[in-house]
Amino acid sequence: MINFYNVQEQYADCKAEIDHAVQGVMAGGQFFQADYNVQLANIISNRYGYANVQLTSSCTAALHASLLALKLPANSNVAVPALTYVATAQAVIAAGHNPVFIDVDKQWLMDVNDLYWAMYREHKIAAVIAVTCTDKALT
Repeated sequence: MINFYNVQEQYADCKAEIDHAVQGVMAGGQFFQADYNVQLANIISNRYGYANVQLTSSCTAALHASLLALKLPANSNVAVPALTYVATAQAVIAAGHNPVFIDVDKQWLMDVNDLYWAMYREHKIAAVIAVTCTDKALT
């Protein structure tokens, strides 16, 4: 069995910082657009060469915002893995586009041959939402 995360260990490692931050949020009553959000956005921006950072409430919101930022023509086809959480396709639909489901390979990642077929033979694909994997992630 591969243990992808250990929440108890992560919490124990950072208990003081987490408890302090939670108490600050609870005492201040701000759960959105608080100083912590600004600080996090600044840390991420600084880490990636002062990139423009937009925090979102979920991965679905991030996918939706990303698709809107692409400014694709309405009803564009967006390739998504067939084996994915429904919210991936929902983000595509919410952005005004059509999800095109691409089969997955033996590693449960988007099958590049099926993607190629969809892009060049079956559909005109304007964007691809794919899950990637590296050898390091598999160890």
